[in-house]
Amino acid sequence: MFGEIGQGGLRFQLFGFPVRIDPSFWIVTVLLGLPWREEGPEFVLLWVAVVLASILAHELGHAVAGRWFGLRGEIALYSMGGATSWPFGRNLRHHWQEIVVSLAGSATGLLLAGIVYVATEIHSLPEWFHLRVTLFMFYWINIVWALLNLLPIVPLDGGHIMASSIHWFRRHEDPALPHLISMIFAAAIALLAWKLGDTFGALFAAYFAVQNAMQLRLYGPIHPKDLRAALGVLLFVTAGTFALLEYLGLLEKGFLP
Repeated sequence: MFGEIGQGGLRFQLFGFPVRIDPSFWIVTVLLGLPWREEGPEFVLLWVAVVLASILAHELGHAVAGRWFGLRGEIALYSMGGATSWPFGRNLRHHWQEIVVSLAGSATGLLLAGIVYVATEIHSLPEWFHLRVTLFMFYWINIVWALLNLLPIVPLDGGHIMASSIHWFRRHEDPALPHLISMIFAAAIALLAWKLGDTFGALFAAYFAVQNAMQLRLYGPIHPKDLRAALGVLLFVTAGTFALLEYLGLLEKGFLP
């Protein structure tokens, strides 16, 4: 994922990978789970447990995929989620390998959600409210968060996939274009979130837009060809999103105003 990793916190090994949980992870996760306290304090603890297990699974997906290609990964959980770092470098020979490693985290969450869903459909669950709420939390994190993480915005996994895809198809490194696409897309998401009344989502997306704009300044003036390519990607992704929403019938249900 993204962000900076400190040096403190709980440390242990998981499937051969060093794991560190920064104190900021517990603080932010509890704050995000405070709305659940209305159902009872135990639901905040359930939220923390589900977030911990889900993000660990996500980062393990990255680490295991990297191990397949000869990389050695280390996992850290912190305020902004999680990160899998590569202390000996992430030197992969092919861009498709970069895409696989970046995609593996969200794919792991979606796979786990699918397995749990099929299992609950095959075996009827007891009408236990705590269990139903726990499943809702699990699906929300491993489906909604996973899909949001695949948005083509650096430094999300989707941004890394987008950058690797550009370098793959252009057959040369183009460090500016991924940041330009990320800036435009994040700004569009921020405006949409603001229109929908999601202040937190708008600020979050705006942060990414500003972050990529600052990175973009390091590469000098924007080339017109890069600008056309970025707008083309934005239009393609937007059209594809609306087509998917229409196919799922969400537009008619008032998913968007």
